[in-house]
Amino acid sequence: MKVTGATLCLWFTALIGTGTSNAQFSENLRPVSGGERLSINQAVALASQNNRELNTLREGLGIGRAQLIRAQTIPNNPEVGASYAYVNPIEQRGIASEFSLSVSQEVEIGGQRGYRTEIARSKIEEDEARFGRARQTVVGAVSETFYRVLLQQEKLELAKEVSDLTDDLVRRTLEKFEAGYAPEFEINFARLELQKALREETKVRYQLQLVKYSLNYLMGRPFETEFVAEGDFVFRTLEVDLEGLKTYAANNRGDLKALQFEQRTAAGQVSLARSFRIPNPRISLNYRKDFDNYAFSPTISLPIRLFNRNKGEINTALATQRTVEAEYDFLGLLIETEVASAYNDVLLASKEVQFIEEGMLQLAEDNLNLVRQAYLQGEEVEIIEVITAQRSFVETQTAYLEALYSFKAAVVILETVVGREIRQ
Repeated sequence: MKVTGATLCLWFTALIGTGTSNAQFSENLRPVSGGERLSINQAVALASQNNRELNTLREGLGIGRAQLIRAQTIPNNPEVGASYAYVNPIEQRGIASEFSLSVSQEVEIGGQRGYRTEIARSKIEEDEARFGRARQTVVGAVSETFYRVLLQQEKLELAKEVSDLTDDLVRRTLEKFEAGYAPEFEINFARLELQKALREETKVRYQLQLVKYSLNYLMGRPFETEFVAEGDFVFRTLEVDLEGLKTYAANNRGDLKALQFEQRTAAGQVSLARSFRIPNPRISLNYRKDFDNYAFSPTISLPIRLFNRNKGEINTALATQRTVEAEYDFLGLLIETEVASAYNDVLLASKEVQFIEEGMLQLAEDNLNLVRQAYLQGEEVEIIEVITAQRSFVETQTAYLEALYSFKAAVVILETVVGREIRQ
């Protein structure tokens, strides 16, 4: 951050001659809350390992591997049949017995097992691509929330410094009143401003805690886990090529890759459905013992595709294939639009940061400096002018922080829609 609340406090104390050292102000700039130090890379690593949504999807990857095992297995087991009977023939030769045994097996001759295996493998690759895309989305959410934590930490730091500064202003105004240089209403006005500053500090502290809860949830940790976010909350110009980003997204985004694999799956489903137009034969081996005679007889049976030629399954698979192809084309166009839109948002956010940084911060600083100096030196400047200048500076500083956050968030969105990290 270019200008902080600590800088504001330095100006004021320099003007009133308190003689506070830089070391003391460095002490004031220490993190506002206790707990572990957490970088954005650590937050992303924790979320990748512990995020509940990702863990659910990760477990789901095992389903596809199990389906591959099933696809590679012969689907139909052999069937065994047996019968045994007592026979009392008309001819008087006594009671005899009859026994028969048969073993049959359906044989796939249309390459169905190969098609099922290819479908299962494509489904695994599709699931892995969707998992990769889900991880990119979670990383984006973690990064954006991390920057919100940094934003609230900076706001809280500024709010605390403003509260300290206003409290000092109350004390200095009271000294001027006791010396006969300030009316009583200026003391009340300064005290009212102090209450507003303390109220704002409490509000920002509460907002910081809420956004920490959100980040802990994304990282799969207990809500109340305390930490201090550490990272560069500064502006750096982002230099990237829009066409290069579009090309990368079109070739590498996980959801688009998933649809490529889904197209392969759909094509395999069509081939599998068509393979059943040729019926699978059933081969049997029969053994029969009748009285003193026995015989072995192999047989083969073949279903007649008279009524059901599998047209319903074929047409369903073809419709699914066309649907996936249309989804792929649509997503390709959507990704190109998303990348262009996110890129423009980054440019707009960067211009906003630069505008405030180059044209507003210095003016607000100079104005506050002049008004305070005049007031403390006893010139004809009322306290309301001092408070107005202070409010203007705080509003400008807050606008700068929020613009900086908007820029960071826009970069995160661009990274998410492209599908890779873009370092500044």
